[in-house]
Amino acid sequence: VGNSSRSQIAEGYLQFYGIGKAKYCSAGLHPTKVHPLAVQVMAEDNIDISQQKSKSFEAFKNQHFDYVLSMCEEITTQLPDYISADQKLDLYVPD
Repeated sequence: VGNSSRSQIAEGYLQFYGIGKAKYCSAGLHPTKVHPLAVQVMAEDNIDISQQKSKSFEAFKNQHFDYVLSMCEEITTQLPDYISADQKLDLYVPD
């Protein structure tokens, strides 16, 4: 929801392993800042996400995506209508 950890980590891995294959981005309902522990965990895999920014869905308003991956239940149920995608995949694990 805050676009601070899970989606930032996913974006970092996708950017690292999918370099040049597609454009990857992350966003949230209530963006805050990238969590320092997310940066630290990724650094342990030699992936630098320290320059990534927490973003709102508004930053991607009216853009169409091939895929939208949900990392938490709130995103799945509250994804704004103006975010469109060919496929929407839920990747969260319920408590």
